[in-house]
Amino acid sequence: MSFNVGDVAYTEVYQNCMSNTAIIRALDIVADPDTGEAVRRSVLQGLDPACVPWNVFQSNGITDEQLDYLTLPLYAKGETQLREFNAYTVGDFSYL
Repeated sequence: MSFNVGDVAYTEVYQNCMSNTAIIRALDIVADPDTGEAVRRSVLQGLDPACVPWNVFQSNGITDEQLDYLTLPLYAKGETQLREFNAYTVGDFSYL
């Protein structure tokens, strides 16, 4: 007879992942109908007032403010449990 027990917990944090939604919003620049100035569509429509514009042609790269908006912390978490009971018998099962 035997009894097996197993517990596995898994947690991982992924760093520097870019949000597709944030990238699209940061690049979607339109003219403000009232002023004619360039604004982010998501800010104009009220979808994402925290949107930070991203100019991919900017010569100095990307700012910390842009990175904070564009990156997304991702987490993976899992748990597995095993409970296994085994029993066996040996003998003569013949009935007379």
